[in-house]
Amino acid sequence: MSTQKAKVTSAFVFEGQVVRPGKVVELKTTQLKEMLRRSKVEIAEDKPKSTRTSNKKTEPVKPNADEK
Repeated sequence: MSTQKAKVTSAFVFEGQVVRPGKVVELKTTQLKEMLRRSKVEIAEDKPKSTRTSNKKTEPVKPNADEK
């Protein structure tokens, strides 16, 4: 049976745990249909992960001694 990711819109108990709004869960198709019908979830958008990483460290700007 296939599964799909869904974003929780209203809290409910899933596998013995309370799932709060905003969390993404993976549901079987039959579970997903029921949760959609009850307005508990919405289908999660698949967003591409960013491949850009930045290791650059920024330092705070220090005022010049002349500016004091």
